[in-house]
Amino acid sequence: MPEAADDEELQAKLKKLWDEQDTFRMQKEKEKAERNKLLGNSTKAGTKKKVQVNVKASGSNVKASESTPKGSKRKVVLEEDDIEVMSQLKRARMVANSHGSNERIPSVTESLHGINKALIETVNLLGDTRAANEKQAQYLRRIKTCMANLQSAMQMHDKEFADEEVEPAELEDMEEEIEEDKRGH
Repeated sequence: MPEAADDEELQAKLKKLWDEQDTFRMQKEKEKAERNKLLGNSTKAGTKKKVQVNVKASGSNVKASESTPKGSKRKVVLEEDDIEVMSQLKRARMVANSHGSNERIPSVTESLHGINKALIETVNLLGDTRAANEKQAQYLRRIKTCMANLQSAMQMHDKEFADEEVEPAELEDMEEEIEEDKRGH
């Protein structure tokens, strides 16, 4: 039974770490809100603020600074922002890849929500420059148009599948669909 005791100890330690992480995250959010209030969230065109961006994909922090290490590029962001895109799963589909392992395929709704959140973050980052140059303003207008189209598509998709009960697809069913698609094209 020492294994069970170890598991309980590990669970307690994990819970404590998660609680500390949540506390830290909430404190950072409060500090960010206070800074935004003090700064009034106003940035003049052509000015830049040096900030730290949390890069979730690589698991590292990139900080814009005066000195740039040899062989690396300097990353400057116009406003402090933790770019973290999270979505809740409605279903999980799996498909076998060429290596024989299974990979999860996100649902349409999950993908659309993820894309929408990424676009919102991009608009926030680009919009804070107050269109420092015409090219940036043009990109911003295009992204806003895409966002409007995406939100419309999301609403249509949600209405279309609101009453439908979705179950995860079985691997055999997906393989049959893939074979049918190959024969059809």
